[in-house]
Amino acid sequence: MEREEYLVQMKAVIIDEMQSPIVMFDKDDKLLMYNRAAGELLRVQEGVLLNDFIQDTNLRYILTPERRHMGQTKEFHMATHTCGKAFLIHGKEQWDSEGRYQGVFLVYDDITDQENMKEEATYYASHDKLTGLWNRDYFFEIVAKMLHENPDEEFLMIASDIAQFKLYNEILGMRAGNELLLNIANNFRKVRKKGWVFSRMTGDRFALFMPSSDFEEEQFLEFFDKVFEDDKYTLHIHNYIGIYSTRMCDEKIDPEAMYNRAYLALESIKGDLRRRVAYFDEKMRIRRMAERLTIDELERALQCDEFVIFIQPQVDSVNGRVIGGETLVRWQSPKRGMVMPSEFVPLFEKNGMIIKMDYHVWELACRQLAKWKQEGHGDRCLSVNISAKNFYLTDLYARITGLVEKYGVEPQRLKLEITETAFVLDVKQQMELVRRLQDYGFLVEMDDFGSGYSSLNSLKDISIDILKLDMKFFERSVNKSRSQKIVTSMVELANRLETPVIAEGVENQEQIDFLQNIGCRVVQGYFYSRPMSVEEYEKFMETRESEDIRDLIKELKEKETDEWEF
Repeated sequence: MEREEYLVQMKAVIIDEMQSPIVMFDKDDKLLMYNRAAGELLRVQEGVLLNDFIQDTNLRYILTPERRHMGQTKEFHMATHTCGKAFLIHGKEQWDSEGRYQGVFLVYDDITDQENMKEEATYYASHDKLTGLWNRDYFFEIVAKMLHENPDEEFLMIASDIAQFKLYNEILGMRAGNELLLNIANNFRKVRKKGWVFSRMTGDRFALFMPSSDFEEEQFLEFFDKVFEDDKYTLHIHNYIGIYSTRMCDEKIDPEAMYNRAYLALESIKGDLRRRVAYFDEKMRIRRMAERLTIDELERALQCDEFVIFIQPQVDSVNGRVIGGETLVRWQSPKRGMVMPSEFVPLFEKNGMIIKMDYHVWELACRQLAKWKQEGHGDRCLSVNISAKNFYLTDLYARITGLVEKYGVEPQRLKLEITETAFVLDVKQQMELVRRLQDYGFLVEMDDFGSGYSSLNSLKDISIDILKLDMKFFERSVNKSRSQKIVTSMVELANRLETPVIAEGVENQEQIDFLQNIGCRVVQGYFYSRPMSVEEYEKFMETRESEDIRDLIKELKEKETDEWEF
């Protein structure tokens, strides 16, 4: 076989094996050859003419004989759709040395996947992946266009948020949560009218922009009630709605600011089971701005060490000895003077800075204990509060043990107060954390015992060293006798479990007598002292002896108690 003949055959084999369809036409525009891919995908037939083969209008224009004879087209590339697929066609005309046309070949590169990816990217640039509703950014674009085209019409920006959706997810799982969100989106589609624009903003937050004339509050609430009634898990959940009207103020604001104001109205009723709809007014924005300024000031105050500790003594009412003190925080503001925690702690809890505040108070308490130890008062104790956020969101063990090691404080001198809410989720893990802290040497107190819904479970499952009962909680009851019986039972139960009880909120001798009579010795409250500065607390301690609460625990264990049989 001659070399040239062999090369021609090999080229034919290579072309036939290529995955891209290839077709060639001669100078008379008659099919000259095609490879296997072209035969399978494009259904090429022998002898077909170029003009019959081409389906795309633009390609037909490029390959007209008139343009060819004019010599304007030699090589070209263009995208086209054929046989249900997308292709990028590469074409080249062949001319001999004397400028005579010899034919043309076309190579079809399959770009269907790339085109699909582009379409998908375009879709998700404007749609929410889960629900298929408009996403936040595109929603604001549409709203801006509607406002521009209808400058004289009143619209409502409506923000909605599902109450306790995070808890819903944690109890039933992410899949159930997604099903609920899809249910809301599908119901939106069923009720929407012309001129209504829906969006899933993020998580469980939705937004609706609609003409004011279409809105009826009662129907809107019934809509959400129907959504949640359809929910197969039948948990008691409901929706909050915040509304901003484009007629509410004269200033021109962008759609995102409108949504923020609607959501601000929503936040004003969040947690209120009696109200579900709130309308924005200018006072809300002014309050939010003031709150923001306060938060900025608080952040600066934390950096400048303007927060100080106050201490409220915990006293053994039988002998007058002090077993310790609860560490409380005050803001010593250069501008405002002494600011009570009720004015700033809720803001810290709201923006998450309670974690930093907790740590700051713990450090101040450790610093004070170290100072007392150096002055020869190493037997003094302080208790510190630990927020649920610190319990869940930080490495509490490392942070708190690191502080006592840093200041050389015995861990039994720093008592840790937690609330029942710290055990709402992942009880097993939190029980293990409590055990590790106790093994290290800390005493763990459960604060506000009896005010939650899981008190008996707490006693059964969690190893707590000390219980704190808030007498004010029981005093608020309309049936004082019934409250006293409950307190009596709780103290008796704690004593049987060899767990000391501290009664806080004690204000008068009558309460002291009652508590002593039922076996509760340690009290905290205005009867002995309001929270006081460190200097005042030191003077208070000068006239009293200290007592270790561990001695009370030992005393309880030594008492003879009846065995319980199950």
